[in-house]
Amino acid sequence: MNKLLRFTVIASSLVGLLGCSKAETSGPNQTIALSNDFFVTVVQKGNEFRKVTPLDIATPFTRATCEAALTKAVCETTASTGQITNNYASVKCTSNSAQYVPALMNLFDETPELMRASLCSLDRIFLSDNIASTAFASSVTDMFGRRTGGYVGMRRATFLQQPSSHDLVSWKEQLAFGGSSVFLANDPKLVQIRYNIKLTTLKSDGLFYVLMHELGHLIDFNNSVNSERGSQTGWARLSWDAMTQTPLSQASFYKRDDFCFYNCRSYLDARDAKEIYSSLTKSAFISTYASQNPYEDFAEFWAWHLLIQNKSPQLQIEIPGEAKLELNDEFTQNPQIKAKLDFVDQLWNSSDLKVDNRQGPNQPPN
Repeated sequence: MNKLLRFTVIASSLVGLLGCSKAETSGPNQTIALSNDFFVTVVQKGNEFRKVTPLDIATPFTRATCEAALTKAVCETTASTGQITNNYASVKCTSNSAQYVPALMNLFDETPELMRASLCSLDRIFLSDNIASTAFASSVTDMFGRRTGGYVGMRRATFLQQPSSHDLVSWKEQLAFGGSSVFLANDPKLVQIRYNIKLTTLKSDGLFYVLMHELGHLIDFNNSVNSERGSQTGWARLSWDAMTQTPLSQASFYKRDDFCFYNCRSYLDARDAKEIYSSLTKSAFISTYASQNPYEDFAEFWAWHLLIQNKSPQLQIEIPGEAKLELNDEFTQNPQIKAKLDFVDQLWNSSDLKVDNRQGPNQPPN
């Protein structure tokens, strides 16, 4: 897998989970060099309790208070991912930032009620043409390692162009097969991914899916889903080897190790696509990207669970010259997929689920 983006992140809650990561322990925290190619996940250790506070921690969100919070949080910028993650609170926002609030409120309307606090409690929503990946999510912790918030960053073009999930995910998927690096360029000769998400107020199901994926990362961090390496009860045990953090043999699929995202040095052969995706349907993953590491695995399943519960998706994989693969049916018959969806469903229905980014684990009393 190509390792385009590398970040050194201080993370008290992320304890060396990524098989492709290099970790050095420093004091009570772990320094982790993350390698991700599409959705970037990082955790930032702050030197203050809160540098950016949309609303007081005890404030419940209504549509009006969420709009007020998002108006403060949205930040159009020219900063790169590295500049943002180095010191997110110092990033300068343009005077045009408020123009994105209507789209954010459309996202609020589409977001399941239980998840709205995750969106509304974001410290910042960075929109930049210089974000190399499609999107990233970051928890924020204070100097004592207590989680105090979270933010996301997204390509500004995703908000401006509002692509469909088909255009966005197909473009990303095609990169492994030698597809164009031009954002959203679609090669009709290569694999096509369709989610067919039913939305009401928002035209871009691609934007919606990306956001739900990124909020899934924050749910992961806030609920310690992936925090215990080798846990016998946690998420990773379902399909990841505790020592190597690579997929278990029964969880993997054909050519999984050869997938890359962005600036691939070698490409998969399009003639292998049928065998690759037929094998994927029998694996423990709902997408090729979910197989990259446990974090992306959970975020993909979290987003897909939200879709199943609220948006009636129909996941199809189309390979030119071959029959379509209807993955909804495959999911209901695949015990590995069902076990992971059951895990997410139990978390979703848990009375202990922490959604508000200002109320993560180890949070001091109000």
